[in-house]
Amino acid sequence: RGTDRRAEAEPLLREAVTIHRKLLGDEDPAMVDSLYLLGVVLCKAGRPAEAEPPFREALDLAKTRFGEDSLEFSRYAGGLSSALIPQEKFAELEPLARRCLEIRQREIPDSWLAYNARLALGCSLQGQKKHEEAERWLLSGYEGVKEREHQIPAGGRPFLPEALRALVQLYDQTDRPDEAARWRQQLAELESAVR
Repeated sequence: RGTDRRAEAEPLLREAVTIHRKLLGDEDPAMVDSLYLLGVVLCKAGRPAEAEPPFREALDLAKTRFGEDSLEFSRYAGGLSSALIPQEKFAELEPLARRCLEIRQREIPDSWLAYNARLALGCSLQGQKKHEEAERWLLSGYEGVKEREHQIPAGGRPFLPEALRALVQLYDQTDRPDEAARWRQQLAELESAVR
């Protein structure tokens, strides 16, 4: 059912972006959100490579409109992060995830979003085999998000499966099979609950 809705939303969002460009230009305040929502729909449809360009464009517009130090900027950076992780663009993700985390820790330190930024950073570090630092961010991010699940909007569990996969991989790569098995079990439980 949700897939049908995404299939319906995608052409509408593409049309909204085209209309904004044609009639109002990129400076129209709604343009950044239209691009962001298009990226979200494409990412949720399992097409992160297609989601990346609208997310990048939204982030560029947000940088100009809100500034690189704003909470709004971190929102659009988080969107782009969600497209980079499944494409394994970890080195590119790291500075973006660090910037997003810095903003969120300063502005909304107790929000699930601040912990979600930790997960993104942890995933980027694990993907680059920076195991020690990755473990710290993945564990603290995962625990923080889990404690704040009640804050997360319906349908939004960004990075949790990716974080669990990264933890499994980290413990496999560092020869800690008991830890890997523990996190593999949590991943299986999460995936089972989603189904």
